[in-house]
Amino acid sequence: MSRTYERDRLAGWIDGGVGRLGGRALVGTRRGMGYFALEVVPVAVWSQITGAVSGEFFYFIAYLQLLGASDSQLAYLPLTCAAAGVGQLLVVLLRRPGHAKRRCIIECWILRSTWLGTILWPLLCLKLGWSVPVMLGGVLGCVFVTHLLAATANAGFVSWTQAMVPPPLRGTFYAWRNIASYLTAGLVLGVVALIFPSHAAPHRQLLWLMGLMTVATVCGVASTWLLARAPDVPAAERLPTYGPLVTHLSANAPLRRFLAWSFLSAAAAGVSVVFQSVLFLACGATPSSMASCQALALFPCMLVAIGAAGWFLPRLHGRRMLVIAHLLTILAETTLLALTTTRLPWLMPIVLGLFGLSKGALSVALIGRIQELIPRGDPRIYALYGGLSSIVALLVTLKLPLMTTRLAAWSALHPALVSSAPWGMVLVGVVLRIAATPFLLARDAPSAPHATTADPAPARSAA
Repeated sequence: MSRTYERDRLAGWIDGGVGRLGGRALVGTRRGMGYFALEVVPVAVWSQITGAVSGEFFYFIAYLQLLGASDSQLAYLPLTCAAAGVGQLLVVLLRRPGHAKRRCIIECWILRSTWLGTILWPLLCLKLGWSVPVMLGGVLGCVFVTHLLAATANAGFVSWTQAMVPPPLRGTFYAWRNIASYLTAGLVLGVVALIFPSHAAPHRQLLWLMGLMTVATVCGVASTWLLARAPDVPAAERLPTYGPLVTHLSANAPLRRFLAWSFLSAAAAGVSVVFQSVLFLACGATPSSMASCQALALFPCMLVAIGAAGWFLPRLHGRRMLVIAHLLTILAETTLLALTTTRLPWLMPIVLGLFGLSKGALSVALIGRIQELIPRGDPRIYALYGGLSSIVALLVTLKLPLMTTRLAAWSALHPALVSSAPWGMVLVGVVLRIAATPFLLARDAPSAPHATTADPAPARSAA
């Protein structure tokens, strides 16, 4: 244990608080581990409000609409995020091995500060009377930089925490972070929903959103200080060089199957996620009914699933947990296809509850599986996973209007088979997820091929 953390009284206080809230085993591994658990809370609030990392752009899109952005201009937002995901793959693959913590901290400082440009640049444009396209171009530039650096920083963070958190405690670690962040973000968003001036004039709503996002972003930037005080990877565990990427992929069949699954899952999400909301609205769901069902079904089930996934992860391991989360997602989306106007009052809470279970389980199982598979200290595999998903998202986003138009025409000719274009797009997503299932069901070899560079292969039962 370094002298720095022996003198850090704040680390002791934070570790003590996290320990009393259920993370005693986690903070007992190394002094200062509580910083990992605490720093995510303001970041989650910032991300949920602005969409800076999560992609939940509800408030941000409302903000851009108040600035004068049209629907066609807003279509560049998902394209920008997907392009950033592809760009981060090139950055991670081309750069040399380095200090994982230092890189992660520097990138977090830059990416979180860059998001302030989405507020400062429009203010400058409004002051100087510049056009909406110029304003939106600067905003999208900030979004691109933020998402690109968020992806590269996340790849480094996965490698960093892979070395710091023992495999048996990773379920607790990610469950604690997710539960703390979702609870806090949910409470903050509840307060925002109550005080948001929805009936005020547009210029007042714009100023209110600017203030809200500024406060949230400043909190996100400040939380980087907490992350910077978290313990570092021991020097002996840092890689002087990476092994050949092709060798890793060719020798690791479970990793190749995981990447194939992620490719098809990203395609399924890109095809259906937008149309799931459209289908809810077409069946008569309103913002108030959606908010009520989210509060009573989605978030409670999500928190339960996160806690359960954290407990089961060291016992079932990542592959089995990911199978469970994947099947829950298929069940939720299939149940959504049964939604109609008459079934909405009783089926909508069930659908959202299933989505809560799947999202909560996936948030822990996915990162647990990734850290089982990737070589320790090598961020390239995680970047490859994110890059493949972004490439699929980019292709789907470009082709989505054409796919929707053709499916709508086909639905008009065969209404008994496909009731509407949104229903058909959700069905396509379900089919793609079913096609991805065999890649998860194949069992790993008794001894993982990456055992010399990653975590030791977990003990498995005869089952």
